[in-house]
Amino acid sequence: MVSKQYELHIKPDDGLLIMRSPALGSRFEDTNERVTLVASGSDGVWTKFSLKVGDNNYSSTKETTDDQLMVCQAVGDKLVCRPITGIHDMRADFTHLDVNEVVETEPEIRMVNIKFASAEHPKTAESEEDRVESRDLAYRPVKSKEAKSQRLLLFGGPTIKQDPDIKKDPDTVKPTVTIKKEKDFKPKVFKPNLAQAGIKKSNQTKQLVENCLKRAKIASFDEVKQFLALQSEYPSDKEIIEALTEVAVIVQGNWAVKSEKLYGDSGERSGTDVTGISIKLFTAARDYLLCLFNQDRLISRTKFSKTVRMPDHDILELFNQFAVFRREIKKWELKLPTDSNFIDKFPDVVQRQETIWKVRRANKLSIFGAQ
Repeated sequence: MVSKQYELHIKPDDGLLIMRSPALGSRFEDTNERVTLVASGSDGVWTKFSLKVGDNNYSSTKETTDDQLMVCQAVGDKLVCRPITGIHDMRADFTHLDVNEVVETEPEIRMVNIKFASAEHPKTAESEEDRVESRDLAYRPVKSKEAKSQRLLLFGGPTIKQDPDIKKDPDTVKPTVTIKKEKDFKPKVFKPNLAQAGIKKSNQTKQLVENCLKRAKIASFDEVKQFLALQSEYPSDKEIIEALTEVAVIVQGNWAVKSEKLYGDSGERSGTDVTGISIKLFTAARDYLLCLFNQDRLISRTKFSKTVRMPDHDILELFNQFAVFRREIKKWELKLPTDSNFIDKFPDVVQRQETIWKVRRANKLSIFGAQ
């Protein structure tokens, strides 16, 4: 940075600042240098200017001149400086000022309604209309003409107005009210339908027994009686056995819910939830397993799997319903002990169930080739 002292003159006619320096035009050759001028005017005030040299032109900078901007030019041995009050930033490209040039404008953004191809349900359109349409809920006073006409329509009223000038004798007026004759009232005697009440109670007992066995899968006779007592039902042993024979089968003196009651027939469900095995095949495998447990308390799962040829998931589901695994012997054992009391108390019921098992073996279990 070079600092020089120069004499500053102010030309009063046009406000130019004239700085005399004979060697100013030839002293600086580098156009990127800056020169600092410290001069005094006619009023004795010192002014500091920072000028940038370039192509024989000089311009002041805003940073070092206390907002005093100047444009200077060397004319002979004079440096002519003109103060400026502001700078306008102009764009480098002025082609937009050409009126003949066609300027591309951005397309206008318009809102578009999109309607999908799915058909609109008629009820949806009706509900939309009901929601949009306004309802006339004008208030009608009680004594208004409209309210009076509505009361006549609802409650009725005289259709012929009587002439107030006509006088009637009370004796000549016939009564319009017909006196109703009293009849002897005989109270009806309630006769309960004992047969219907018995059927209703039997169905209720059957439903409770079915619900009990669906939860437990297998239960003893005493456990079923205890469950009914908790439901405030105390049927006889005969009624309980009749219900059990309809919804369950005997396994070692205990009662296991029938497969069709637990899973339904093939018409209700086509397959199991996990593996998709046919319900008919699944229930047949369950009946076969119940038949094996009725004959022996210990069953080998490996031998059973080779016979029924079903996924392990379904086989384990069947075994877990009414058996526990014994690791020491690697076999599954019926989870409930043999109910000897029921077998001794009701031998005829047990005998009928054995006959039913033979029929089931012939009808269902033959599909596995079991003997």
